[in-house]
Amino acid sequence: MPGWGFRVSTDPRAGAGHVSRCTALAGALGADIVFFADPDCPDQPELERNGWRVVRERCRDDASVAIATLANAELAGLVIDSYALSRDTVAAAAATGFTAVFRDSEAKGAEHLSIDVGAAEAAVDADMIAGPAYAPLAPRYAEAWRRATAADCTIADRARILIAFGQHDSADMTTLALSAACAIEPAPRLTCVLGAAAPHLSAVEALVRAITDAALLVSPADMVEIYLGHDLAIGAPGVSQLERLCCGLPSILMCQSPAQLPAAEAWQRRQCAELVDRDARTLTVAASRLIADRARRRAMRQAGLSLVDGGGAQRLAARLETALASLSAPFECRRIDS
Repeated sequence: MPGWGFRVSTDPRAGAGHVSRCTALAGALGADIVFFADPDCPDQPELERNGWRVVRERCRDDASVAIATLANAELAGLVIDSYALSRDTVAAAAATGFTAVFRDSEAKGAEHLSIDVGAAEAAVDADMIAGPAYAPLAPRYAEAWRRATAADCTIADRARILIAFGQHDSADMTTLALSAACAIEPAPRLTCVLGAAAPHLSAVEALVRAITDAALLVSPADMVEIYLGHDLAIGAPGVSQLERLCCGLPSILMCQSPAQLPAAEAWQRRQCAELVDRDARTLTVAASRLIADRARRRAMRQAGLSLVDGGGAQRLAARLETALASLSAPFECRRIDS
């Protein structure tokens, strides 16, 4: 039986979230997997180590090879996770065969199945599988969730703050957050995370070297122990926010672009994160208050753990398999209740 294909953005400038959630879902589907990647795919060795085949498209905004493979019935279904692809390209894939599309914002009127796992609130549209319960995280996050639920919010001496705005952080939010964290009293222990291709990596390295009790981790292989080893995170409302929720790590969110604002506001409404403006002074005050308020940190922690438990990939895979099985031949676009 044909397996699943993933047309995923692997360009380092797009961040690591696309690949991480697709690999989690691919593992849960447990079938013959083909990844259709961007021409420059630094993730190819890791994908192949998992036993998955990697095929490169001609350019970042192209999915012709993936669509042709789907048309030839060599795939049971195609999952798309790339914002570089146009609406017309996505529509062409949906007209060819079973197509699921990751969206991090509402996709009303879509002719295809949309998977809205980046949003904090369930979508109202019937063509979406939505909500944090379906967040596809790696299997190790289920164990991280169990460990987090057994822990508390006690800060031993000084707070441990994680600053992580994704692998690329093109807006250089890391520098702003470092400036704000250095003004907190008493001085916290700081950990910054960036990818090796981040454009501001050298500048951040210099800043970290000048700060007592600060460390920079470049492209760490596993974030679980990092999340579990901190008291508070400052970051963006993307895939990493879902990981932090699963690990019980309260977060202060700052948006790198206006497109992230709806998700950040939704997490704040769910009371599992606090959204602040891109201002160092405002961030310093917010972080200081949250460090001092153990009851609020505990409430944020519990709210996050109630939303994301590490089992989302299995739930999402089951929904996709059910949806695929319900299709009649020839292919018809069907809506799936959330």
